[in-house]
Amino acid sequence: MIHFLSFLVGLVVGVHPIEVAVTGPVARVEIRLDGEALAQIKGRPWRTKVDIGPTLKPALLEALAFDTDGRLLGRDRQWLNMPRPRAEAVVIPRLDEDGLVIGAHLQWNSAEFLKPKAVNFRLDGKPLSHNSDLSVDLHGADPSTLHILDVEIRFPDHIVVREQLVFGKGYSSDLSLHLTALPVVVDDPAAFPPSDGLKGWFEARGKPIEVADVEKGKAQLVIVRGSSVDNHLKALELKLEENAEKDRSDRLKADVFFRVIGTIPTGGPRGNARLFPFSQPKTVGRKGLADELEKARFGDLQFGLHRRADAVALAGLEAAGSNQRRIVLLILGPESNDSSAHSPAAVRSYLEALRVPLFVFDVAGDSPASEAWRPVDEVIDPLRWLSSVQWLQEDLDSQRIVWLIGRHLPGDITLGPKAEGIELVR
Repeated sequence: MIHFLSFLVGLVVGVHPIEVAVTGPVARVEIRLDGEALAQIKGRPWRTKVDIGPTLKPALLEALAFDTDGRLLGRDRQWLNMPRPRAEAVVIPRLDEDGLVIGAHLQWNSAEFLKPKAVNFRLDGKPLSHNSDLSVDLHGADPSTLHILDVEIRFPDHIVVREQLVFGKGYSSDLSLHLTALPVVVDDPAAFPPSDGLKGWFEARGKPIEVADVEKGKAQLVIVRGSSVDNHLKALELKLEENAEKDRSDRLKADVFFRVIGTIPTGGPRGNARLFPFSQPKTVGRKGLADELEKARFGDLQFGLHRRADAVALAGLEAAGSNQRRIVLLILGPESNDSSAHSPAAVRSYLEALRVPLFVFDVAGDSPASEAWRPVDEVIDPLRWLSSVQWLQEDLDSQRIVWLIGRHLPGDITLGPKAEGIELVR
């Protein structure tokens, strides 16, 4: 009955245009943010503007369709400032006067890609040709039979999005089961109960949540570093090399994968996002983390406006999207300028809301940016560096991922009355 045509991606605050597509006897559309009505649309064009507010935080945006009697006909939703796919799509049905599906068209969106490499439609497992506007004719589908229209959209970097439209006899509008990955800190990982022993441990808005699984799995360390730390990391690495005969305890465990993100963005190809350079995930090599970071440079992005806080926010989004144990590490150097749209305090609060721990290392000593990011660890000598990296490893070791049934905003989840020996990650 209703689908969003506007996808709000990246870091979302302020006023944004919203457009929806409706089918059937829809008389009114209401746009809600976390359950609060923001706007109403009472006819074509089904467009409006909504104010998400100035605070960077996870939120649920909903579009609800009502008929003339005020009955709810359908709803669509999108999660703001939460991990999202690099590309998204929706298949929108076209109905005749009797409410039967006679066609459909594909609507897609991406902050990164200008267009898909390929789009393939299949109806009940058989290839189906489509028009140049990504629409298909479904007049030939028997309305007394259940049908599945499957669409596969391929993008560069091996990104594949699949969407389905189920229609015909026996159609159920909600056939999927969503899970939420919740990171927790465990006092004694060896004594942490399995999933069937966690009844009553977690709640969402005061209601119990069932646990599907508990896992340790891999860990993600997302590191934000600008070009001003290059010389300081090099000096630190040389000092560590001088003591190479000693144990290099900045070698993280083999189940920890790290990525590095720069602080100078480039414009998104579609003009609707600020993108930062990311390295590929990898484990820490034999020489340790300092050596890896000294080599992790983005040579083509040495000049431009640093947006350090924005990069940290996107690093938090990346870490949360892994659905694994996670930490974001910001490395500060002597630079002080930051042209970010968001303040360090707002970003730190945002990462807490995402349940992503933030560590800040100052490798320059008394960095001008330190005051805004406190608490900060000064790691200007090998001993402090090794101690701080070990602290990162211990924090990751204490985390576990609890898979909760249903999709929940992280801020809605609290510990239940039976929980013991754990804390929610902040």
